[in-house]
This record gives sequence, C-alpha cells and structure tokens, in this order.
Amino acid sequence: MSLVLVLILTFSGRVVYLVLEKSLKIIVPSFFLILLFISFFSLNLSDLKQGILGMFNFGWLPQGLDISVFLGAVVFAGAGGLLNLCISLWYRDKQAGMGKYLGRITNPITGKLEAVSASGYAFKINRKNLQNWQRWLLYLKIDQGIIFWFLGLITLFLLSLNAYAVLVPRGLVPEGLNIAVVQANIFGDKLGLFGYRLFLLMTFLMLFSVMWTVIDAFARIVSDIIYVNSRLGPFRRVFSRAKNLPISYLYYGLVIGLVVVSALLLPFRQPFTFLVISSVLGGLVMAVYTPLIFFISNFRLPKELKPGLITNIFLIFGSLFYIFFSIWLIWEKIIVCF
Repeated sequence: MSLVLVLILTFSGRVVYLVLEKSLKIIVPSFFLILLFISFFSLNLSDLKQGILGMFNFGWLPQGLDISVFLGAVVFAGAGGLLNLCISLWYRDKQAGMGKYLGRITNPITGKLEAVSASGYAFKINRKNLQNWQRWLLYLKIDQGIIFWFLGLITLFLLSLNAYAVLVPRGLVPEGLNIAVVQANIFGDKLGLFGYRLFLLMTFLMLFSVMWTVIDAFARIVSDIIYVNSRLGPFRRVFSRAKNLPISYLYYGLVIGLVVVSALLLPFRQPFTFLVISSVLGGLVMAVYTPLIFFISNFRLPKELKPGLITNIFLIFGSLFYIFFSIWLIWEKIIVCF
C-alpha cells in the first residue's frame, strides 16, 4: 500500500519535486512533533545525561560489533551513500541558484516537458555574481546545517535514546521490524491504545518519508547519469539508445521499475539484510566520490569559488574515514575468508 501511495503521489503533480517537498513539509514536522511528545513521557534527565555522554564517547566500539552494520549505520546517519549526490539534483528542480537555468523533471502526463541541460552553465566571475555566490553559500549553510544537520541530529538522538530507555531496562533486544512493534506495545502499556497507535504512526511517517525519498533519489541519480552520458562524454555509444529520451521519461520509468522490484522483494521479509547490503555499498561509493569532490572543488573551480580550510578539513577527514572503513570491511568480509 505504501509503494502504491508513492506512485500516486509521484504522478499527482506537474513537477515531481514540488509534490515531494510539499508532502515532506507535512510528514516530517508531524513525525518530529510525535517524537517529541513520546520522548516527554519516556525519557528522564538521567536518560538524557547518558545519551549526551554517549555522543561524545569517541573511539569506543561495543565488543562483538559487526563492522558492516556499524559502517551501514554511519553511512545512513543522514543523507549518506548516494543520497548526497542527489541534493544538487533536488536543488535543480527547486530552481535554487543556477538551477533556475537548467530545467526540471516534469510529469509527462500532467505537465509540459522542459528541456534539461546536460552540461549546465557557469557564471562569469565578477563582483555581483560573487555576491550572489556568497548568498548561495549562506542558503546552503542554513538549509544543510540548521534544517538538515541539526534537526537530523536531534531526531537520531531521540530515536536512539527512546530505544535505549524503553528496551534496555527490560532486557529486550528485538531485531528487524520487531524493534518498532515491541516499543509500540511498551508505549501501549503506558498510554493505552492511544500510545500504541501513536508510536506506530510515528514509525510509519518516518519510514514512509525515507522510502519515498530513496526511491526518488535513486531514480533521479540514475536518470541523470543516463541522460548526461547519452549526450556528452566518452560513453555516448553505450547510452546511445537513450539519446532521444527526455529525462522525465527516464525518471518516471525508473520510479515504476523500482516500485515493482521493491514489491517483489517484500515476500523475502529481510529488510535489515537488504538495508545493511545497500548501506555498505553506499559506504564504498562514498570512499570514491568524497575524494573526487575534494579534487574537483580544489583543482577545477576558479580560485574565487574554491572551498575554505574548514570545508577541506571535513572533506579530507570524510575521505580518509570512508576509505579506511571500506578497506577494513573488504579485509574482514572477503580476504579473511580465503
């Protein structure tokens, strides 16, 4: 039913990003308010103290920790893996910054197709444009730093702390989907049927928004790769059959395909296994594209647009982190087996 709802919402608007953005503006705040309400009844000052101390307990890893699960958690803590690469595509369809000139993915049924540039545009380096660039960076810092990072941090903190405060005292270690079900029953003991249903509603809103976002991001990234490479670069022959296809056709076709594949995987009832596999692959991808972002930003952009020291420190740290854990993971899972 959730996958069908994704299809309905995706095909309901003229510009798919606008539908996604407007829907998430309702879903995400609703989820966050429910989380705050539940946390008020389940957490105390001692729990908050333990959680804050745990956030800064750098270097400690639990014994017997599966490194693939840990890497997967780090990758998915926010828009990790390939999702990072989709943010610029969302900005394009939002027509933020230079995205105003690029065209958008529009619904081929209800909307008029727009021409989307495969190569993009570069602005001239002058005083006015550099002022616009600084305003763009300020927008990014607010959007990614405050709205995404800060609220994301609070959400992850409260979700983890609720699980700790509710499950650990009872000695419960549920796995898979039972994590949500067990916690819902415990809240039902405290708040009755209302608490039980409220917790499950919060869980649904969280997982549905993630599922829809991932499906949208996957379709955007793959359709963009096919669209650009069928028109530019050394792989034009490989993607030549897609040369005459609008990017909107590619996007909506991929959404339908991904929904069908996801539906076929449901009977296997292995969400955690699939999640770990996809997150580990995302970590390996980050080990490749994070150094590339550092290289492009420092050696391909005009000097006026190059990142500052703090940004470069984070890029270098991120590169080393994901490269290290990718090598560690490959060693643990593949080489040791032989």
